[in-house]
Amino acid sequence: MSITLDPALPRVIEQVARRTVELLAEQGTAPVSRRVLNLRQTAEALDLHHATVLKLVATGELPSKKLGKRVLIRVEDIDAFVARLPDGGPKK
Repeated sequence: MSITLDPALPRVIEQVARRTVELLAEQGTAPVSRRVLNLRQTAEALDLHHATVLKLVATGELPSKKLGKRVLIRVEDIDAFVARLPDGGPKK
């Protein structure tokens, strides 16, 4: 007995997966890959050098978690860090 799959099935599965991720993001429940960033991604998001981000992690100013050799930083911790920064408006 053999099973014949519709050739369009992989495309349909991809579309369903993409839509699922979109819906989860809209509900505030995004996949882990969207809720944590590594050092490089965090540096890019903050427009900082990766060594600066590493220093912020080392001093505890930016909370992080280790997963093996990887350092992961939650997006909500990045948002909180930015919120704690002083206003950068022009000085009078």
